[in-house]
Amino acid sequence: VLTVVAERSFDRVYLFATPKAAEISEKTAAAITERHPSVKVEILEVPLKDPTNYLGILRQLRSHFKKLNTSHPDATYSISVSSGTPHMHACWLLLAASGEIPATILQSTPPEFVPDGKSLVKEVDIHQKDFPTITRPVDGPEPTADDETSIAEARRDLAIVGEDPAFQKALREAFVYSQYDDFHLLLLGETGSGKEYFAQFIHHLGPRARRPMITVNCSSIPENLVESQLFGHKKGSFTGAATDHEGKFKSADGGVLFLDEIGELPLPAQAKLLRVLEQGEIEPVGSNRPVKVNVRVIAATHRNLREMVLAGTFREDLYQRFGSSIAIPPLRSRKVDIPILSSH
Repeated sequence: VLTVVAERSFDRVYLFATPKAAEISEKTAAAITERHPSVKVEILEVPLKDPTNYLGILRQLRSHFKKLNTSHPDATYSISVSSGTPHMHACWLLLAASGEIPATILQSTPPEFVPDGKSLVKEVDIHQKDFPTITRPVDGPEPTADDETSIAEARRDLAIVGEDPAFQKALREAFVYSQYDDFHLLLLGETGSGKEYFAQFIHHLGPRARRPMITVNCSSIPENLVESQLFGHKKGSFTGAATDHEGKFKSADGGVLFLDEIGELPLPAQAKLLRVLEQGEIEPVGSNRPVKVNVRVIAATHRNLREMVLAGTFREDLYQRFGSSIAIPPLRSRKVDIPILSSH
């Protein structure tokens, strides 16, 4: 990475890091900042327990690029495949070769293999005839027959109805993400679009189905009690704290916490939530001892979090920590479903 940054001109550099690569990523970011002060560097986490999981890597890279491209729609992208794991290299090549991520692939070559005076960095032409042609999926992977049975059973159990194509597509995405509980997930949609039903659907089909799903409406908690409600408090930590309180994260330990209207969280609580997502630990109000928790967070909002990030009312690092998002269509666009719902 340092060689590529030294030989090419970049305004921004994003380092994609799995948990085990966090330390080396921090060192690399510090080295880039020291040598190239004008370059903005950011580490984007790929929170996978298994860094050899190709499907998980693909979904994480797609999700991160979608957010980056929304923030910088006119940017030109380059991808370095000379650092990181072979599994990530393969995924980057697939995404770039298919055109799903329009980017130039860059490779740095060890000096002993490069003639004097020649550049150590070269572009990989993934469109030359020696490379196989790769096409991108149109609507994502199709569920298997067993998957369809599981989806139908979950819909019946949760009374989820709807035949609109966009709604069906969102359900298929929800099924896929239900199988990967490494992902903290965002559900995006207008009020009344069914975000809580989708959260229940994902929990019902996921590996944490036998563990609790705790629901919190962030907009209904008084601002001065948000941290106590989410992270707990110790007896005597504030007026009225007559006993210890474990908080919603501790109650959801091993399961799923559904944070409805996450856009309403105040910034101090957002900072503490980021710590949970990054480190898997909470610190109750009035305590200086972190408590480990194992919770998958599914969050929902009707607000535009990207606009909130630009306005400074929602933390960008927290926004980036949600590996993927599902857009749920509003009922007003699902005209075919209105008669079905009215008779349900």
